[in-house]
Amino acid sequence: MLLRILFILIPTLLLPSIYLTWRFRRTLNTAWQKVLVFLPAVTLLIIGFILATNRSYSPKEYEAVGLLTITILVYASMLLILALCCLAGRVFKRWANVEKAFWGIGIACCIVLLGVSLYSYHYGIYKLQTTHEDLYFDDLPEAFDNYRIVFFTDYHLGTYGDKTKFPRRVIDAIIREKGDIVLCGGDLINYDTKEILPFIHELKRIKAPDGVYTVMGNHDYQIHRKWSSQLAQTNSVQKFKGLHKAIKWRLLLNESCFIRRGSDSIAIIGVENDGRPPFPELGDLPKALRNVPDSLKRKPFFKILITHDPTHWRRKVLPETDIQLTLAGHTHAGQFQLGKSSPVAKVYKEWGGLYESGDRKLFVSKGIGQALLNFRLGAWPEINVITLHCRK
Repeated sequence: MLLRILFILIPTLLLPSIYLTWRFRRTLNTAWQKVLVFLPAVTLLIIGFILATNRSYSPKEYEAVGLLTITILVYASMLLILALCCLAGRVFKRWANVEKAFWGIGIACCIVLLGVSLYSYHYGIYKLQTTHEDLYFDDLPEAFDNYRIVFFTDYHLGTYGDKTKFPRRVIDAIIREKGDIVLCGGDLINYDTKEILPFIHELKRIKAPDGVYTVMGNHDYQIHRKWSSQLAQTNSVQKFKGLHKAIKWRLLLNESCFIRRGSDSIAIIGVENDGRPPFPELGDLPKALRNVPDSLKRKPFFKILITHDPTHWRRKVLPETDIQLTLAGHTHAGQFQLGKSSPVAKVYKEWGGLYESGDRKLFVSKGIGQALLNFRLGAWPEINVITLHCRK
């Protein structure tokens, strides 16, 4: 991912530097002064390519990698703003003497961008929210009226290294909601099973009367880093799966289980990650639904699906099943949201909140953590409390 970002940023870093050097060629009297204009951009690009081609960081290095990535993005954006404002000042100079005004606007925009970036990095990623959704269904058994689901996803524990303060806040918030059941939408880690080890004791604290259930997200397969061999990656993934027993969570790998209330019951279905390329497409809905009956008491059997990638809903869940409620994550809402808009909407049709198709519903959480880009603005980290109701 970082390598793709860098290829996009090469013109953003270098072209503005070239223009600004040409624009102030008379002010920059010596070759060294001209070199200094390019030095930060070239240095950041070199560091970025070293980071992108390595991809074998220890959990303690992830924070530094995230900081450097943000620095590259912010510096590139500031260069571009200054170059555009300088160019605009030159264009409009023939009509009015506004060149200095445009230059001032550019500097002001850079100051605002820097301030927003610092806020997003130091505070935005920790601005935990709890959302509440009341969902109504015709098929929900009466015994499950007011049934409370606490849903969270995309924890990305590698984001925090060995710092447990914020992850502990998240777990306290989950426990405080006293859900009947706790469901996790995957991406518990970033790149390596080792990331989970400092948090084992905290994760054990998450409990609910009907249990804690989770699925695999694309990062949990640990495909986003370099391994010494395929066997090393396989062993790490198997260890990750095994650790769920240690924290007493039920990992659903294309399978289902039942929650009962007297003579009524509902199904909790969990599939492996099922995303579009380059993400794994390992979900198997027919296998996961194999033991789920079609109906109960003359009503369609009520089913809740946990799937990491929301694109799974339109690609397979809607056309191939009658699952009433699907829970997903993955998008992080782009980690940037203004009002009800996010750039990630260009990639994902369903990227945050509740979506409906007839009586069937998809809820996409904005998640908790980050992978690579350690910032959040507007799309704050969240846990979600979903209360089910019988439509009367």
